[in-house]
Amino acid sequence: MRAVTFISEGRAKVYRMSAEGRQQTIVLLDPGDAFGEIGFVDPRSQDLYVEALTRVVVCRTTREAFLQLASRDPALAVRLAEAMGEKLQFAREQIADFAFRDIRGRVAHLLLTFLERERRLAGDDSLDRIVPGLTHRELAELIGTRRESVTTALNILERDDLIRVEGKEIVYRDIEALRAVAEV
Repeated sequence: MRAVTFISEGRAKVYRMSAEGRQQTIVLLDPGDAFGEIGFVDPRSQDLYVEALTRVVVCRTTREAFLQLASRDPALAVRLAEAMGEKLQFAREQIADFAFRDIRGRVAHLLLTFLERERRLAGDDSLDRIVPGLTHRELAELIGTRRESVTTALNILERDDLIRVEGKEIVYRDIEALRAVAEV
């Protein structure tokens, strides 16, 4: 890899096209996530695509310049290790989701994950609404189920007054009850 690219601001998704010509979302990219050799997305891959979900700012540097910077700045190297650890933890949680949670629990857990990420990025622990920027089909692909199952689960969570869907926004009405559904 000759260059490393980071998401500086915004959110993007990585997807591939299925044989039927349908997008299959693989992962979301947040500020600090990297493309390239040290990241988890290789932009040379012919079957992967990246799409901005919000206004995105990227930073790009050569591999050599990045490695020199990381070797001179231990804080950067530590942050990179932390980011990789967070991605590994997310992957472990997805495996646990498949093994131990029903669809409603997986949807609740995904919504809580989105809320925690938004709170961290905004620096606001009282934040109670998000705009995931994903369709029901994309949410389903992230948790390994069908679109219809996600729609049903969201409707049940809304009926139980745990969340409210307002257009593209999700409002969290009872976070503790949502955690109980997610068994967090």
